Amino acid sequence: MENSESTHQPSSPAPPKLPSNFKKELSKFYIKQQKRKVRTGTLPSASVDIPLEDYVSFCNHLNSSTRIMALFGAGLSAASGVPTFRGAGGFWREYDATTLATPAAFFDDPSLVWQFYSFRRRAALKAEPNRAHVALAKLAKTRPDYLAVSQNIDGAYIPTPAPTPWWT
Repeated sequence: MENSESTHQPSSPAPPKLPSNFKKELSKFYIKQQKRKVRTGTLPSASVDIPLEDYVSFCNHLNSSTRIMALFGAGLSAASGVPTFRGAGGFWREYDATTLATPAAFFDDPSLVWQFYSFRRRAALKAEPNRAHVALAKLAKTRPDYLAVSQNIDGAYIPTPAPTPWWT
């Protein structure tokens, strides 16, 4: 006969009891943070001080290129106000996003993980494409050999119509 203690799984701690107004408070906090970023100028700037000759050289090279590959990550949408996955600051700063984004975290505290992703999804859905999104979408539409490689999951950069994948 098996020892029941050896097969018994330790129970996970109960998920935290959230106040009934948590969703409202979270939205208020997010809006407050975004207003603070705009007011203090801490939102990433879409413009960078690039010497004119470098800019002209880049544009000439881009216009003469037949094959273009764009690599981008969270910074692309950060300019639209979407919090970066690993970025410091904000409501979720006390949690490690790379730890929350695991099956183990979901098993341990599904409520917390759902709230984390709901917060990020809401931020992504509210964001408007910025000039970089528009420029990349234009490249996708005008260049048949354009390839975009991204780790972003916010859906902000999806050219319409999306190019046919090379493997199809």
